[in-house]
Amino acid sequence: QKIQEYSDISQRDIWEYSLNLTRAEVRKLVLHLWELQKIYSDYYFFDENCSYNILFLLESARPSLNLSDRFSFWVLPIDTIKAMKKEGLIAESAAYRPSKSTKIKYKLSLLNEESRKLALDIVQSKIEPEHIFSVIADKEEQMKIADLAAEYIQYLYVRKKLSKEQYQSLFLKALKARSKLGKPEDELYDIPEPPRPDSVHESKKLSIAAGIREGESFVELGYRPVFSSLLDTDYGYNEGIQIEFGATKLRYYPDDNDLLLQSLNFIDIVSISPRDDFFKPYSWKANTGFVRKTLSEGEDSLVYRLNAGAGLAAYHEYPGLCYLFAEPELNIGGAYNKGYALGLGFSAGILKTVNPSWKCHLSARSIFFGLGDTYREDMLSLSQSIRIRQNNSITLDMSWKNTDHHAQTEAVMSWNIFF
Repeated sequence: QKIQEYSDISQRDIWEYSLNLTRAEVRKLVLHLWELQKIYSDYYFFDENCSYNILFLLESARPSLNLSDRFSFWVLPIDTIKAMKKEGLIAESAAYRPSKSTKIKYKLSLLNEESRKLALDIVQSKIEPEHIFSVIADKEEQMKIADLAAEYIQYLYVRKKLSKEQYQSLFLKALKARSKLGKPEDELYDIPEPPRPDSVHESKKLSIAAGIREGESFVELGYRPVFSSLLDTDYGYNEGIQIEFGATKLRYYPDDNDLLLQSLNFIDIVSISPRDDFFKPYSWKANTGFVRKTLSEGEDSLVYRLNAGAGLAAYHEYPGLCYLFAEPELNIGGAYNKGYALGLGFSAGILKTVNPSWKCHLSARSIFFGLGDTYREDMLSLSQSIRIRQNNSITLDMSWKNTDHHAQTEAVMSWNIFF
């Protein structure tokens, strides 16, 4: 039931690992589970989450492990898997269980626009499922349309978008049409596996960078304790996900002998989810922390920023994942004449995975601050990430910023070490 909830309702892909436990250890684990059946455990998102509690189960089976002692302030599911792997607890093989939404998206990728519309028309009761027999000649294409319609009907039902009566009527009609087509000669749906969670980069990142800003060179040191940025290796099929906590950058200008805190982002989350005729999610972002900005007088100052955004995204093979956000922003700092600046604007961009080792991100942003200090801020940037090895990458960033006619260009090259 829980697996079905994760897969069908929460739309989460699942990886299943076999545990290298002896028969006696399995017995200890099961007995401990029995002891816990009426025990309630508080849930804390960052540290004492479901991933963390699994470690206690494993320690009950093999007390010498001490897996839970390796984590303190936060626990990521991917880190617990890697900790188990280091102890030889998981087998080399792993089973991939794609979610229902992943299955639907894969089936969509196999069909052209006309066939996708036919499947959607079946679901929306605009046509009867048997109608595809008269408009589509290829039998395999007919199978794919009927399968997609049936899968999407199930998805809508578990998402409570269809009543039980609607679901039963639509689903039985789709199955009846599909049954007339028989079995395919070959397997139609071989969903490719994404990178295994234990094979992608570590969650902590140290960055060593050098750059130039308006003719002035600098070096920069960055540290991010958690988790992944838009330009890091994708986890599964989620290309537009960024979750970072505590990302910090220190910058040193040797000509002026200045060591500056460039940024300290407490939270920086971005969720860019493409929309189509079948899935219509909204994209959003949230960011708060300290950042060094050029103000209307042309001087740099460290301010506290609170930024959020909501918008839409779409995906096409060319150019890639495209998005548009409307976003308010509040900046607070002593360098402002009125102590703050509150504005509203937009951001847009294109995120493209050129190949598994190369990602590009082109973005533009414009915000007018109309409350507090009034000024306009524009930015255009191009960032590229090239993976060298699993835990090493090179990032190239070029940007142009303009604050009330004070324009600045900057170029930075970073070497990223994941650990």
